Amino acid sequence: MTELMEALYTYAQGHAVAAFLAQDAEYERCIQCAEAQETGLRKVLSADEAARLKALLDERDLALFVRERAAFFAGFRMAMELAR
Repeated sequence: MTELMEALYTYAQGHAVAAFLAQDAEYERCIQCAEAQETGLRKVLSADEAARLKALLDERDLALFVRERAAFFAGFRMAMELAR
């Protein structure tokens, strides 16, 4: 990606995305529910199982990050094409 796209993505992540998510009550509810389920699950896991869960969640989070970034860049490219 270009430096401009990277800069805009970084700005959006730091400023714009949080504002949009703050307006979405379902997002906050979903996050709270997921955190409660994770906390409950971790209470019954062995140390090895907890480490495996952490590895799984880390990989999932990375995949979601890459997907989110790709969606931003795709939207950016479409906007640039439409602006022509």
